[in-house]
Amino acid sequence: MLGLPFYGRNAQDAAATYAEIIRKHRPKPDADVAGGFHFNGPSTIQRKTAFAIQQGYAGVMIWELGQDAAGKSSLLNAVHAALPR
Repeated sequence: MLGLPFYGRNAQDAAATYAEIIRKHRPKPDADVAGGFHFNGPSTIQRKTAFAIQQGYAGVMIWELGQDAAGKSSLLNAVHAALPR
């Protein structure tokens, strides 16, 4: 199982939900840092999901789905996009 964070942290160890980071800082899909917060953006989430599949992991675990952004910025959509069809 591979864990996927739907939140970010800054150097002072403050946390923000992925939805908050999107709303306040509007990072690009390939960004993993915005407003001083380090997080996994959609591109990284897709790569991690693909890695878990390639390695034969049991799946991915999301912490925490309620912290996701809506619409095209959604990390859950990025997980779904990485799944084989």
